[in-house]
Amino acid sequence: MRWGLRSKFLAALLIITALFLMVIIYSYASLNTLYKAASDIRNGFKEYSAVLEVDTDILSATRPIHFFAADGNKQREKEFDKRILRSQQKIRQIKKSPLLDAKEKIIIDTIEISLSQADIKARELFALKDPLHNPRLRGLSRLTDSELHNTIALINTYSAYENREINNSMLKADNIYNKRNNYLIAIVVMMAVVVIAMLIVNFNVINPILKISKSVELFDRGQYNQRLRIHTGDEIETLAESFNQMAFNMWQEEETAALVQQRLLPQKKLRIPGLRLHARQLQAKIIGGDWYDFYEQGDKHINLLIADASGKGMPGALLSTVAMSVIRSEPKIVPMLDILKKSNQTVERRLGQDNFITLFSAGLDLKEMKLHYINCGHERPLIYDPDERKWRILTCESGLPLGITSQEFNPGQGVLPLKKGSKIIFYTDGLIAVKNASKQRLSIEKVITFLSKHNDMAIEPLVDELMGEAVKYCKRRLIDDITLLGMEIT
Repeated sequence: MRWGLRSKFLAALLIITALFLMVIIYSYASLNTLYKAASDIRNGFKEYSAVLEVDTDILSATRPIHFFAADGNKQREKEFDKRILRSQQKIRQIKKSPLLDAKEKIIIDTIEISLSQADIKARELFALKDPLHNPRLRGLSRLTDSELHNTIALINTYSAYENREINNSMLKADNIYNKRNNYLIAIVVMMAVVVIAMLIVNFNVINPILKISKSVELFDRGQYNQRLRIHTGDEIETLAESFNQMAFNMWQEEETAALVQQRLLPQKKLRIPGLRLHARQLQAKIIGGDWYDFYEQGDKHINLLIADASGKGMPGALLSTVAMSVIRSEPKIVPMLDILKKSNQTVERRLGQDNFITLFSAGLDLKEMKLHYINCGHERPLIYDPDERKWRILTCESGLPLGITSQEFNPGQGVLPLKKGSKIIFYTDGLIAVKNASKQRLSIEKVITFLSKHNDMAIEPLVDELMGEAVKYCKRRLIDDITLLGMEIT
């Protein structure tokens, strides 16, 4: 006879229900007292939990303040409003609680006043014109942050007071429970049967579900080639078989998509006297949102591109493919700035502002030995000066990524003179996002220190060694795609 999953749970539920009925009948005289004590504790926890939620909301409201002080983006006000409004609503709900005593009411009123003062300061901050050049920006941001943390301190005071009340209620409940010795025998019997029932359920239900849960977690990380081996003879086994089939289908689809994505990248190296190019890519999942391109544009002129789409996996790959298609569809004689403007409009119009692409475009003129670059919110490349024998970060404006807005598309532009022996490494932010066992990131300073130890190395092995260093440094799961594109003037 085969027992289905529903039958197993129903049997366990019936056993537990019967035991609880025995306990309830045996101790009916004490239920009213216990219910009142439990109700007081429950209400106290609800009130305590609501205050903690306010604390979390106010703490998260400090983030848009910090970000606004850094970038001056007016959109931060919406996020701040959302957090503050929710905090104010919760405080008003807490004030309606019938459990508040006189001292708690005073503290809650003080919290509400402090939050209002923080809100007023925030309004002044967000109302600043040209905030990044306004001398009041730093002072107002610090003052607003101070008011918010003052509110948090008041909430902590209230939490400590409420915690004492909850503890007192729990002590009263403990005294009630300690007087009910007649519970002991029934509870011991009940727990013994429950343990036996749970062991059966654990073996036939919980363990298989945990295996499925672990496989789903690995599946979310992009490991689609795993297979479950579960033989319970019920719906869980059917679920495992369905998961195996789904994972296999996804693996096939991802492998095909990865193959297509690889074919969209440059398939051949450029053979140009006086120039060496070398690229390496490592993705967090089978496919990713990083891409690069290089091609000749007339005599002694080469265009190079490196980009990083928001998101990883399939979403990032689709976003990067859209931008790549727009850029590649334009004639090579069209100036790169015009191509990027059109690509920016396409990404914003078709994919929305929540999706964006950072991009760095470089036009290399080997006749004049100059690099004309355009930076759309991308990581600034690393430059090696053969005369000074030093690596440095290119000093240039950043601009906004593609897809943020078409109204203020003003990428950073500039010209970099080159000489024989000059090296440039373009990279995506995945390089400095890798973490070691101590959760420390591979900073750009550490990358420059590594490169400085290999000044005489040609660009091909240097890029390979840098990628190997990133992999060696990473002791955790790779959280972002890494793309390196190296160039050397020989």
